[in-house]
Amino acid sequence: MTDLTSALLAPHQGTGSAPGLAQPAPDPPHITEPDHDFCGRERELAVLEGLLTAVGNGARLVCVDGPAGLGKTTLVREFLRRHAVRACRVAGEENESTLPYGLLGRLLDSLPAPATDGARSGSLRHVADPFAAGAGLLDALGQSQDGTPLVVVLDDAQWADVPSLDALAFALRRLGADRLLAVVVTRDPADPGLPEGLRRLLADYDTVRLSLPPLDVADVARLATRLLAAPLPAHAAARLHGHTGGNPLHVRALLREVPGDILAGSDDSLPAPRSYSLLVLARLARCDRATQDLVAAVSVLGTHCDLRDAAHLADLTEPLPSVEQAIAQDLLRERFAPGTHRLCFPHPLVQASVYHHLGPVLRTRLHARAAEAVTDRFGALRHRLGAADGTDVALARELAAVADEEAAAGRWSISATLARHAFRMAPAGPGRDRLAVAAADALLADGRVDEAASLIGALPGAAYRGNPCAEGTGTALPGHRCAEGPGTTGDEPHRCATGPGAADAARQRYAEGHLALVRGQMADATTLLGDAWQHCDPAADPALAQRIAERLATLCLVDCRGTEAARWAEQASALSAAPAKGGTLRYCRLLALGMTGAAERGVALTRELPAPALVPAEDADLLLGRGILRVWSDDLEDGRDDLLAAVRMTRRGPVPLRVLADTHLGQAEFRVGRWDEAVLHLGVGCSVAEDAGQAWLAPHGHAELALVLALRDDRAGAAAHLEEARRGLGGTRDVVTLMAIARSRAWLAVARGDHQEAVRALRPLLDLRTPDEPAFLPWHDLLAHAQLAVGALQECAATLARLEELAQTTGRLSALAAAAGVRGGLLAARQRPEAAEQAFRTGLGQSATVANPFDGARLALGLGVFLRRTGRRAAAAEHLLTAHGTFVRLGAVWLAGRCARELAACGQPVGPDTRAPLPLTPQELAVARLAADGLTNRRIAHELVLSVKTVEYHLSHAYAKLGIASRTALPARLAPKT
Repeated sequence: MTDLTSALLAPHQGTGSAPGLAQPAPDPPHITEPDHDFCGRERELAVLEGLLTAVGNGARLVCVDGPAGLGKTTLVREFLRRHAVRACRVAGEENESTLPYGLLGRLLDSLPAPATDGARSGSLRHVADPFAAGAGLLDALGQSQDGTPLVVVLDDAQWADVPSLDALAFALRRLGADRLLAVVVTRDPADPGLPEGLRRLLADYDTVRLSLPPLDVADVARLATRLLAAPLPAHAAARLHGHTGGNPLHVRALLREVPGDILAGSDDSLPAPRSYSLLVLARLARCDRATQDLVAAVSVLGTHCDLRDAAHLADLTEPLPSVEQAIAQDLLRERFAPGTHRLCFPHPLVQASVYHHLGPVLRTRLHARAAEAVTDRFGALRHRLGAADGTDVALARELAAVADEEAAAGRWSISATLARHAFRMAPAGPGRDRLAVAAADALLADGRVDEAASLIGALPGAAYRGNPCAEGTGTALPGHRCAEGPGTTGDEPHRCATGPGAADAARQRYAEGHLALVRGQMADATTLLGDAWQHCDPAADPALAQRIAERLATLCLVDCRGTEAARWAEQASALSAAPAKGGTLRYCRLLALGMTGAAERGVALTRELPAPALVPAEDADLLLGRGILRVWSDDLEDGRDDLLAAVRMTRRGPVPLRVLADTHLGQAEFRVGRWDEAVLHLGVGCSVAEDAGQAWLAPHGHAELALVLALRDDRAGAAAHLEEARRGLGGTRDVVTLMAIARSRAWLAVARGDHQEAVRALRPLLDLRTPDEPAFLPWHDLLAHAQLAVGALQECAATLARLEELAQTTGRLSALAAAAGVRGGLLAARQRPEAAEQAFRTGLGQSATVANPFDGARLALGLGVFLRRTGRRAAAAEHLLTAHGTFVRLGAVWLAGRCARELAACGQPVGPDTRAPLPLTPQELAVARLAADGLTNRRIAHELVLSVKTVEYHLSHAYAKLGIASRTALPARLAPKT
């Protein structure tokens, strides 16, 4: 780490631990060793904990239900593990369901006996009247009370004997002031096998119902981390979640039965758990041969298919009897649509059970026949892959060609999968290595970093392993000197421009350089990509040269070398006559122009782009670039509209663009005063970057998020995100992120009143090569104000001069207004009040043309403070009230407080804000606002990269907190009070 980087990343001076961050408390003594199979379910645990607290006011009943395997028993066990309470638990047994009062007897034996009565009557087990038995149970429960809560758990109620359930329902219905929590666990509380009295009790209004949903993808990933030697990549966790439907029983089984490399990959189809497969295959064995053939055909065609295709593949002329038999055995289901009769499996695991049971001969034959019959291009390729029993050069070429087409269209997930299959089908040799590089490139664009790394690591003669130079083969390391190798003259680096190995060396170095870039290893990436460019022959392989130049442009952008980035981007664009769609090249070129202060020129290059809603998906990179350039050129609202559309379009594009779109949108929303949405989108950008292994992008998002939180006086949150940014950056020289971290550190210091710390945070930026665009991460005015606050007037003047130079060169009104605010303060400090007031008012006028409420409020505050100190309190109050209203609306609490103090000094104190803030978390507020705008839950989930279940969860909490019953009441409740 350089001295400059160390200075920028230094922790806050003299602050100790972050304010408001509580030290972790030790576990309570009753907590036992955690259950490593337990994951998620925090909401359900919170409900149970709330009910346990509520039993102080009387008995409560909760029904925990859900299909088999969803973890109902595990949830209750974890709840009891976390709480030192008296508890008894009994479970229904399928083989005892006909034994009258069998469960009741075990329940009575498990109840804790009171200290004064150690005897327990056994006569209740033999009574013929459930009501008498229930009365006896009620009496026993009463005798078990000792003033502390008692938890009674009936697990697997669907297998308990009916007399016991009748007696239990009788007793539970009559519990009143008892400090007892009854937990009934069953698959379906409306199961007709349960007695009617218990069904009515479980459906009662006062009974709390906890219906367990499947685990979400994040829970599956956490469970895999606990049970596997290495964590699953994000895409693998999503695949396992989709395969199992989030059923924790099946997830655990596969984590224990399937090797980790197969789970982490994407080429091999996942099997079903062995216990599940045995059940499915037993049902299949009950069917006749024709039905077995039909089910096998459907398993080869996929999870669903047309009946005619399945019948053709199974050689059945009359398939309906077989369909009926398969449905009766719960092996298949029907779906009808106009003109179609489709078959599907009830669960992906049923399909996996059947498919993996097929022998290799039958499976290959069915795939070969399916490949000839289907007309869908991708379907035919899939079946040809399934029928292949080794390498296939023709198939590899076709897969690679289709992968290139999909990449050009920006469909990187499909491209990555096809490219990897092409690599597997190719015979060993240079051609296969070239396919490995192409597959790795697509996998990195799709965020599948671990898969890409495994391919790159297996390449022969990897560039960064210290291999010696092989004469004439192009395998020299960067900077290697060779006395005999071609292309060596004096002290020039070795450059093998001839020989068959040069092109392969260029590809390998490119792949390793791209991987290093994604991992945030910028120094390695610079070395490897520079060497790749030396070995590459643009005339022989323009596509590779274009990709190398695109990555080099990205590295220059990270280091704030806009002119060099623009040169690389233009050189890359010139290597192909066709537009560089599907990647980041055009975005890089626009961003480079913006960094050099030529944002308007960049916007002009996108003049053929239509309105955001009409831009095709393959031009999302152009729209993203236009959006951020519009923001920098003070066209904030149009820029935000572009970025909002770009976020929607990049959900299926390259992962870097997806992260950048959310981050840029968050920055734009911050500037236009939509801080809740800014927090949400910046958070989404961070989480997507981390989930997809984009280590080079996450630190910047954390730094930008820290800025908003600092301005909202969430010091603990800001400090935590700053620490995440510093940790992610490490010793990497990423100038853009260094600037963002320094700016957020400075604002956090100013919020604490520590202007000297703000100066220390920002001063190192004066020695960096920062962009010529003043609206790119604005920081000059913040440093100048801090210098002014500590009395460093000369330094303030120098910083102001640089800001004014940039503002005047670009004509940027936002920067001119910010500079005017600094000049007003500096002139006031130098006792030139007339000139100071003129500067403030000039800045206000310039700011009024830019839709940035925060910067306008800062100027109004500055003018108000100046007017009050010169004795014009009435005029001061006018501007201070304006600033106060804006800060309150934005949530800038400490700045609103400063306005309030100044207004009090003007003789116009403002009372506490009577508009109570909405009691919603940022996530709840963002979801609620989108719902108020008319978006469906599924659309909201797509917008915010959440699951539909999570959206429903946030909405239900928002309704409860806002005191409303449905989304129709949201617009009025969320409307700002006047």
